[in-house]
Amino acid sequence: LQERADAEPAMLYLLGLLYDDTVAWNPMALSTDPRTEVGNEAAMALANIGGPAVQPLITIMGSNAPIRVRTRAARGLGYARAQPAIPALVRALDTNDAMLHHVCIQALQAITFERFTEDQDWRDWLKKQTPPATSPASQPGKA
Repeated sequence: LQERADAEPAMLYLLGLLYDDTVAWNPMALSTDPRTEVGNEAAMALANIGGPAVQPLITIMGSNAPIRVRTRAARGLGYARAQPAIPALVRALDTNDAMLHHVCIQALQAITFERFTEDQDWRDWLKKQTPPATSPASQPGKA
């Protein structure tokens, strides 16, 4: 499904599957263990869909979804190399969950090609990437 050009309508179904912890057999698995959780496969399918799936995955990152679901969303965003997800991934570094934190670092590294491992380095990097907000009064010719 994820390899079809018309896979976008399946996004809602795949987003729901992010919650599925069922262990399934994946004969195409690249690891030595072909078992995988359905939710992990859904995250990869969403990553392969790309653009249309990015905002729903970002929304999940900022939600109160279970940690395992937010971890899957972060993994999908990393695989999709979703630039718009960077702020959400940096915010998620504040988690107390080691796995979510680790996956967010991996996703940030995949998206940015930076190799920071410290949270503050990511926050500082993001600040440098974000242009300062300007008010209309501070712009020339504006009152």
